[in-house]
Amino acid sequence: MNVLIVSGLVFGGIYAVASLGLVLTYVSSRIFNFAQGALAFFIALLFYELNTERGWSTWSAALVAIGVVAPLLGLALWAVLFRRLSSAPTTVQLVATIGLYVAIPPIAKTLFVADEPSLPPGFFSAPVPEVDVFGVTLNANQIAVFVSAVVVGLALALTLRFTMFGLTMRGVVDHRPLASVMGINPGVVTAAAWMIGTMMAGLAGVLLTPVLGLNEVSFSVLLISSFAAVVVGRLRSFTWTFVGALGLGLAQTLVTKVLPESGWMARAARPSIPFVVMILFLVAYGLVLHRRGGEEAPTTALLTRTPGTGVAPWYARVLIGVALVVAAFLIPELLTSFWLGVVASGVAVGIALLSLVLVTGEGGMISLCQISLAGIGAMGAAQLTEFYGWPNIPAILVAALAAVPFGVLVAVVSLRLGELYLALATLSFAVLADNALFSIDRIDNLHAGQPLPRPSLFGFDFDSDVRFYFLALGVFAVAALLVLNVRRSTTGLTLAAIRSSEVAARTIGVSTERAKVATFAIGAFIAGVGGGLVASFSGRATPPSFNAVIGIVWLAVVVTWGLRSVVGALLAGVAFSLFPALFSAYIPDSYAEVPTMLFGLGAIIVAREPRGIVAQTVGHWRHLLRLDRRRDDNDTVAVEPSAQAA
Repeated sequence: MNVLIVSGLVFGGIYAVASLGLVLTYVSSRIFNFAQGALAFFIALLFYELNTERGWSTWSAALVAIGVVAPLLGLALWAVLFRRLSSAPTTVQLVATIGLYVAIPPIAKTLFVADEPSLPPGFFSAPVPEVDVFGVTLNANQIAVFVSAVVVGLALALTLRFTMFGLTMRGVVDHRPLASVMGINPGVVTAAAWMIGTMMAGLAGVLLTPVLGLNEVSFSVLLISSFAAVVVGRLRSFTWTFVGALGLGLAQTLVTKVLPESGWMARAARPSIPFVVMILFLVAYGLVLHRRGGEEAPTTALLTRTPGTGVAPWYARVLIGVALVVAAFLIPELLTSFWLGVVASGVAVGIALLSLVLVTGEGGMISLCQISLAGIGAMGAAQLTEFYGWPNIPAILVAALAAVPFGVLVAVVSLRLGELYLALATLSFAVLADNALFSIDRIDNLHAGQPLPRPSLFGFDFDSDVRFYFLALGVFAVAALLVLNVRRSTTGLTLAAIRSSEVAARTIGVSTERAKVATFAIGAFIAGVGGGLVASFSGRATPPSFNAVIGIVWLAVVVTWGLRSVVGALLAGVAFSLFPALFSAYIPDSYAEVPTMLFGLGAIIVAREPRGIVAQTVGHWRHLLRLDRRRDDNDTVAVEPSAQAA
């Protein structure tokens, strides 16, 4: 039992360091840093590069990585990005930090280590010194975690309570305008908080390295678990965040005492605990908000049409539609079989991304679980075809319908939550789906999944890439029409009212809950169909293809191309499949991470251009057309007097 407690305190200490940094940056700037785990990964990889690859001593590498580079990185990010986001709507802040989360790990892997190290050291390299404490043998790295968590917690508490910097920060947090009037520079205080928060992220990363290694996905998911401690502390209490972090670590290890040593429960229960706790606390907060009448959701720049960027003229839309149809029929003639297959798989991904256009673009609700709903469609279709002999297309449709109750459940749980808590709730559901649902033996099948053949309809097989490409295009067109019809329907008008002011919409009797639930339900069905086609193209429904981390990349890429554009969803899906294939075929392996990096950086641009590439391009051309029209009018006015004189 003592060994389990010690192991739990190790993870709890890492959670504490990471989550306290998150709370510090949030209370000072009101920006929730989804990229905290990515920053920890960056600093940990830099520490490994300096210590192991370049031969620096452990403490000099730690001093430079954590004490110099981390705060400078935090300062740079605040100056370039977060300072601009301080007054932005919550959705813009979330998407920008999610883009940062996507972009930083590939940047780190491109700059530093080419291959994932097998046994990276922490503060103490092998052989690690050991000490007996109360009959339990602790190594020096574990002791470093305990000491760091306690020191960070006490230092924050004492600093905020007894130092001038702490009093200044509390003044900025409590009343920013009043602090400015009293001569306090809120920008300096916030910049300092981001520097300290990034240092704490780096410290958590280096502490975690000898425990977990430097696997990007495992590293990020484990640090995302620290979000649960932040939720326990209501995003502002350092004490409850610290207690929640240690409690989570203990719960994760003590639960193994009552679980079998192997099997599905052993695999699913421990990693799921932080996200179960997060959802329970979020549900409780939702009930409190429900009794208070909910929260006002600010108008989101991501979702609001800017003046001059409205719907293009009818003739422009006709020309764009004709160009897309012509391009669709030319692509099979211009591409080889391999590249056509890449594009076809991208179109299938685009169908799933349409669910984000509906839920996030139209509904204004940041959803990080759409890939899980797509995975439910894929895994369900594979189960029906493999074990019950169903034809492919009915199996995909029924499995997509099976995803709808999950979408409704997510909507009901998060109806009264604000945008930030909604994002955390959907992320929790996505990770729970990975850990608990997709890890079922019959679904996971040792990570190989189950076969899902190409579709056939009325005896016509879509087994070739050309036929599958046209099938995917047809399904995309139908799904896009569904999204556009929802936009024009009563539900769409309700969503527009909610985006403007949810409280005002409720005041005039608009059923906001019904509209949100309907949006999540339709989005879940579209995601399920897309997921089924994605798996059908590859021939297997494999759980790793629908991982929550990949879902975050999905959001980043669709935001880059246009969150309210069905054409943007299509181009985003094709880009998601095409760019990695292009880099793999024609670019050296050292640049293999560049596509993911570009997806993340594209989402960061949302802080400056919320509409995405498609809307920005259309707006640019409309601006040029207006300039040409004005120039023609001016020329006419200038010519008429001379003509009259002649």
